[in-house]
Amino acid sequence: MKGRAAVFVRYRSGDGAGHVGWAFEYEPRKRIDAGSVENHTGGIHADASHMDFWNELSSDPVACMRKNEYDDVKFVDVDDPDPVRAYQTVRWIEKHAYTAILRNCLDDAYDVLRAYGVADLEPPSHDWFPKNWFAHFRGTQRAVAEFDWNEGQTQESGGNEKLPDPRSLEPQAPDWRNPLRAVFSLFRLELFRDFFRGLVHRRRRRG
Repeated sequence: MKGRAAVFVRYRSGDGAGHVGWAFEYEPRKRIDAGSVENHTGGIHADASHMDFWNELSSDPVACMRKNEYDDVKFVDVDDPDPVRAYQTVRWIEKHAYTAILRNCLDDAYDVLRAYGVADLEPPSHDWFPKNWFAHFRGTQRAVAEFDWNEGQTQESGGNEKLPDPRSLEPQAPDWRNPLRAVFSLFRLELFRDFFRGLVHRRRRRG
C-alpha cells in the first residue's frame, strides 16, 4: 500500500518565521486529512480551546489549504503508511496546548508526518523557523494555487485494507512524545542538543 503525505507553508505568518500544516491520506482518494494549529493570537502560549486547531477529512485537502491562504506545498508518496497512527496523533495534538517552544505548528506537522511514516524528517529543532524546515523537507514542491492532490498518482495506488472510522479513534501520543517509551529520551536529547547548538551558532555569528 502507498499513501501520500504533504506539508503546506504560509511564508508570511509568525512575524516572518512562517507557518506549516499537514495533510495525509487516510483512505486514498476518499478521505484525506488536513489540519494545523494556527494560533492566530501570535502569543507564546494558548490552551487547547484557544489555539485555533483545525482538522478536516475530505476528498480535496488542497481546498482547505487555499481557504487558509497557504502558499506552497511539498508532497511525498509513502510506502506502507500508518494512517491510523497519524490520525491518533492528530487527535492527541488537538488536546494539548500550544507553546512557542516544543509544541508549535512545526512540532505538530512533524509528529503527524512521522507517525504516518514519512522518512528522513529533520527534527523540529534543526531549524526553529517553520518556513526553513519546509525548505529542507524532501518532497515535490508546488504552489498551492496550482496543486492537484492526485498529481502523478495511478488508479492502482492505495489499498483495500478496511480502516476504522477515524472518528472512533482515541488520541494517542507518538512514541517519541511518550515519556514511557525509550525513544522519548533520545528524541528530547536531540531536540535540546540542537537547540543549544543553534544558540552557540547565533552568538558566534553576532560576535
